[in-house]
Amino acid sequence: MKNHIRTTLLTASLTAVLLATPALARADNPFPRPSFSADSPGMGAIQKLLNMIFTYGFVATMIGALLSVLVLVLAGPLGFPQGTRVGKVGLLVSLGGALGLGALWAILGFFYSVGLTF
Repeated sequence: MKNHIRTTLLTASLTAVLLATPALARADNPFPRPSFSADSPGMGAIQKLLNMIFTYGFVATMIGALLSVLVLVLAGPLGFPQGTRVGKVGLLVSLGGALGLGALWAILGFFYSVGLTF
């Protein structure tokens, strides 16, 4: 019990000292917020990287969708009964991937624009 009281008193006294420190009570902010404006260093490189990743992602999902449709169309005549199921699943997965990439792009764009307003 005595240790708890000592810890509480020590914490309270340290808090009082820190609040009374003139360096923290200055008018200017000692902890400036980082700037994420469009002209910040490295923002152009990050934007190019994200554009490249999303472009390749969309190209990969479209190639996957085309291959799935090809399997779906050719599976029946070639005597591959499970091919229709494989084609349908592949088509749904590739379209879901494209939908997920688009949603991620929209979310990143939203947070980027919110970051520019602060």
